[in-house]
Amino acid sequence: MGIIWYKLINKKVIPCKSLEEYIDWSIKNSTIILQTTITLKIRVSTVFLGLDHGFNNGKPIVFETMIFGGKHDQYQKKYSSYKEAVQGHLIAEHIASKGHKILKAILNCIMKV
Repeated sequence: MGIIWYKLINKKVIPCKSLEEYIDWSIKNSTIILQTTITLKIRVSTVFLGLDHGFNNGKPIVFETMIFGGKHDQYQKKYSSYKEAVQGHLIAEHIASKGHKILKAILNCIMKV
């Protein structure tokens, strides 16, 4: 079986030699890439998974974006690179925010106060 655990160093996916290496890395580093609150009940989250969800079937799939709440609750996409994950997060924000742009602008103003 090939490498299935990875760490993220300077936005680059690096293979771990062991589960212990991944655990050591994950204790010291956040796995959250981006989080966006669309409304009080709708959130978009992108995380670094660390475990290859492609299970050695091509490029490692180690990032995931999900929408929580709203019409698109549980929408989910997975990616192999940091750049793809950030782009996917922006797409998910757009999907989740349809019809909520005015409310999002209000929330942004409230958060700044």
